[in-house]
Amino acid sequence: MRFDSIETRDAVMQRGFYHFDKKPFIVKPGYEGIQKKRVEHVPVWVQFPKLDLRYWSLTALSKLASLLGMPIMANKNTVEKNMVPYARVLIEMPTMDSLPKHILFEDETSLIQQQEIIFEWRPMQCAKCKNYGHETEHCKKQEGIMIWRPKQTQKVQEPTNQNQSSE
Repeated sequence: MRFDSIETRDAVMQRGFYHFDKKPFIVKPGYEGIQKKRVEHVPVWVQFPKLDLRYWSLTALSKLASLLGMPIMANKNTVEKNMVPYARVLIEMPTMDSLPKHILFEDETSLIQQQEIIFEWRPMQCAKCKNYGHETEHCKKQEGIMIWRPKQTQKVQEPTNQNQSSE
């Protein structure tokens, strides 16, 4: 990307991620000739369905979200406790092959609670190369090992001249 000023570039870089078409768009610094780096963390909206209202404080949500990654922010309806079916938090999570379906935490009475989690978006990962951003059927890496063999040449027969007369 090119920017019209250094200030604009710095403002974009400071935030680090945006949402485009309801999917996170990650902005990282680069330079000419940069090689692709493996994505290690992605921001993902996570829902905590049927979470008891006593855990809807920013402190409690932050602690729950920390079990998955680094909490970034809570949804406005969650902070204002408007949408009671679930709490919603944006979390920068490490990329992993499988995402958990629930988390376990200890409540104020020292009992272990199990909380279901729903990921609103899952990063697309290729099963062949383990990179993110494309599906397996669109992977540019070949399956298996290619073995190069010398090309077999066929002997070409010289054409016979049928118009020759024998003397």
